[in-house]
Amino acid sequence: AALRGDAPNPVPATQAADALDVLEAARRSARDGVTVTL
Repeated sequence: AALRGDAPNPVPATQAADALDVLEAARRSARDGVTVTL
């Protein structure tokens, strides 16, 4: 519904950006074999 404009976005943009930061850190950690601090 949000894509059609019938409802608000279910996730705020800042929360989506935070989730992407976590995913990118996980990808770097797996690639480099190190702990990535957020």
